[in-house]
Amino acid sequence: MSIKSVVKVMNFHSLLRVDKSRNQAKKYAAFENVLAVGSKDREGHKISPIGNIEKSIVYLPGTNIVTIAPNNSYSTMFGTSPATAILTGIIAVVLEANPKIENKTIYKYFNKETLENVDVLRILKELGG
Repeated sequence: MSIKSVVKVMNFHSLLRVDKSRNQAKKYAAFENVLAVGSKDREGHKISPIGNIEKSIVYLPGTNIVTIAPNNSYSTMFGTSPATAILTGIIAVVLEANPKIENKTIYKYFNKETLENVDVLRILKELGG
């Protein structure tokens, strides 16, 4: 099944897709109704995407993100992968607070602006949580 077909099926079933914006030619993020996630550094400079994309991208922190690592230790990550995990977590909190919210509302909300300062409480209030 092609990526385009997968996105079509997901849209039909009202499933929301969040994908990192790197390497657009082979990623879901290039398609409509898929949230594309880019990353930025601590000063707010965009450090991704790499490649050409014509749609809005949600930019979230993507440098020095602390995560768990093997052997009961911690490590840091950078790039669009941790930024995508942050957005997915925010969306999960929104859906937990307001399970009746439609995916298209979430898509429109997050796609309309770059989130400079992620304020989950503000997001919940604006989306009715």
